Amino acid sequence: MSTADAATPEHKPDWLTQYFLDFKVLGDNPFAFWVVQFINLLDSLGYFALLGVGTLFLNQTIGMDKVMTGYTFTAFTTLITLSLFVAGAVTDSLGINKSLSIAQGIALVTRTTIAICGLSPDIPGRGWIVAAALVISAPGAAMTQTVFQAANKRYSSRKSRSASFNIWYLIMNIGAMAGGLAIDVVRVNLGVSLSWIFVMAAAAAGINVVVTLLFVRNTAKVLEEGELPEPEADASAPKKGGIQIMKEVVKESAFWRFIVLMVAVLGVRAVFSYMYLLMPQYWVEVIEQTGSAKTDQGLLQAINPVLIVGGLILFIPIANRFNVFKMLISGAFISAASLLVLVLPWQWFGPTMAQGYFAMAVVMLTVLSIGELAWSPKLTEYTAAIAPHGQEGTYLGLSMMPWFVAKLAVSAMSGHMLERWVPEGRGLQTLCSADVPFWDTPEAMWGVLFLWAFVGPAVALFLKGWLTAGADLDPAVKPTPESTRRFRMQAAVFALVFMGACSAFFYKNAAVQAAPVNGADGKPLPPAVRTAAEAQTCGCYFADKSSLGAKLCKEAQPAALKEEAAQKEFRKQCLTAWFADPVTKCSALCSSLPANDKAGTTAEQAQATCQAKCSAMAQAPKVAADQTGVCAGRVLALE
Repeated sequence: MSTADAATPEHKPDWLTQYFLDFKVLGDNPFAFWVVQFINLLDSLGYFALLGVGTLFLNQTIGMDKVMTGYTFTAFTTLITLSLFVAGAVTDSLGINKSLSIAQGIALVTRTTIAICGLSPDIPGRGWIVAAALVISAPGAAMTQTVFQAANKRYSSRKSRSASFNIWYLIMNIGAMAGGLAIDVVRVNLGVSLSWIFVMAAAAAGINVVVTLLFVRNTAKVLEEGELPEPEADASAPKKGGIQIMKEVVKESAFWRFIVLMVAVLGVRAVFSYMYLLMPQYWVEVIEQTGSAKTDQGLLQAINPVLIVGGLILFIPIANRFNVFKMLISGAFISAASLLVLVLPWQWFGPTMAQGYFAMAVVMLTVLSIGELAWSPKLTEYTAAIAPHGQEGTYLGLSMMPWFVAKLAVSAMSGHMLERWVPEGRGLQTLCSADVPFWDTPEAMWGVLFLWAFVGPAVALFLKGWLTAGADLDPAVKPTPESTRRFRMQAAVFALVFMGACSAFFYKNAAVQAAPVNGADGKPLPPAVRTAAEAQTCGCYFADKSSLGAKLCKEAQPAALKEEAAQKEFRKQCLTAWFADPVTKCSALCSSLPANDKAGTTAEQAQATCQAKCSAMAQAPKVAADQTGVCAGRVLALE
C-alpha cells in the first residue's frame, strides 16, 4: 500500500446509506428464518382476526348467551395460559419442524370445525362443538408462540439476534393490523357471516402446515464468523421429555432470575390489557358522554400498532447497538409513564373536557408505543440470552406467562375497577357538578395502575447485577466513544426540544381562562363547563341523571317497527316528550311495561318498580321548551 493510499481518509457512508447497510446483519439468517416469518404473518392475521370477532361470533352467529360466551372465552384463554407452562418444553423435545406442524395442524382442524358449525345452523349441539373446538385449539396457540421465539434464536447469529427478534415483532404487528382490516371487510364491506373469518383463519393455518412441511427443515444453530458452536448432545443418550426438561429448568438459578424479571414487568405488560378492558368504557364516559357525540375509538386503538410498525422499521437497524437489559428497563419506565399522562388534569390538553381527554389518550398511546418499541422485543431477547442451550423453548414459552397472567388478573378486576372509578355518569358528574373527590375519579384508577407499573422496573433496576449474571447482554456492535458522545448530544437536544414543546402545549391550554357559563337557572356552572354545548349537555344531565328516559323509550318501542329510521323517529318523539314533562311521560311508559322474564318479575312488579323511580323525576330541574329536542338528539347520537 502506498503512502498516498494510507493517508486517504476512510470514506464514511451518509446516514441513509448506513441505515440500509445496518440490515446486513440479517444476511446471516438462513432461508428457514424467513419462512418462519411468513408463517408468523399468516398466523397473526388469522389469530387476531378470530380473536377480534370471537365473542360476537358466539353470541350472534352461534346463538350463545353472553354469560356462556364469557365462560367459553375464559376457558380458552385460561387453557392457553396453562399450556404455556409445558408448550416450551414440548417444543424443545420435539424440535421446531414437528412442533410447528402440530400447532398449525391443530389450528387448521379446530378453525375448520368452527367455520362449518357457523355456516351450518342445522348442526345439532353446534354451540357445544364450537366451545370444545376453541378449548382444544388453545394448546396449539400456545405452542405456536414458543416455536416462533425458539426459531428466532436458532435461526439467528449473535450479531443478528436483536434485529431478528425485532423483525418477528414487526411482522406479528403487521399481521394483527391485517386481521383487523379483514374483520371490517367481512362485516362491513361484504356483509357476510362472521363464520368467514374462521374460514380465512383456517385457510391461513392450512397454508402454514404445507409451508412448514416443505421448507422448515434446517434446525442447526446459526453461527457468525468466529463463533464456536455449542456442544451437541450425546446421540446415544436417552432423549429428554418435556416434563423432565421442565424439572431441570426450575432447579437452575437462571430460571429464577428470569421469573423475577417477568414479575417485575407484569404491571407494564398489563397496560395492553387495559386497552381492551378498561379504556373503551373510560373513553365513553370522559369523551363521548361529555362531548355529546361518539368518538372514533377505532382510531385510538389503531395508534399503537401503527406506531409499532413504523417505529420498528426505523429501530431495527440500530437495535443491536444497545445493551439488552438497559434498553428493556428504559422502555419499561417509558411505558409505565404513559399511565401517568392519564393522571394529569385534562385542562392541560384541550379547551373542552372531551377534547382534553381525547388529546390525553393520543399522548398516552404514543408514549406507550415508544416504550414498547424499546422493552418488548428486548424482553424476548433477554429471555433468549439467559436460556441455556437446548432449553430455549422452555424459557421462551414461560416468558409469555406474565402477559397471559396479567390478562386474566385484569379481566377479573376490570369490572370492579370500572364500577369503582368509572361508573355510568361519572364523566358527566365530573363536568357538571364538580363534587367528585379525586379518589373517585378515573384519574385515581390510572394513578394506582401507574404505581404498579412503575415499581416493577424500579425493583429490576435495583437488582440489575443479579438479573444479568451469566448472560451476554452487551450490544453486538460496539459503539465508539465518538458515536456515544454524538448519540448523547442528539438525545439531550431532542429531550430539550420535546420538553419545551410539551411545556408550551400544556401552558397554552392550562392558561386558558374561560368566561363563566350559566346554567338554565342563571347560576354559574362549574369551571369545567366552557362552552354553550357543554351547558346544554349539563342541562340534559340534570334533568335525567340516571338516563331513565333513554331506557324506557327503548323498552316501549313497538315490535312492529322494523325499519331503523322508524325506530329512531319513535325514540326521538318519546324522548322529546320525556324532557318536556318527565313525570307524566315516565308514568305513562311505566304503565305499559311487560313482564321481565330475565329478572323473573311479573308485569305488575316491573311496573311498580318503574313507578317508584318516576317519583324522583319530580325533583329534577325542568328543561326549557326549546331544549327538549336538543336533549333528545344528544341521547340518540350516543346510542
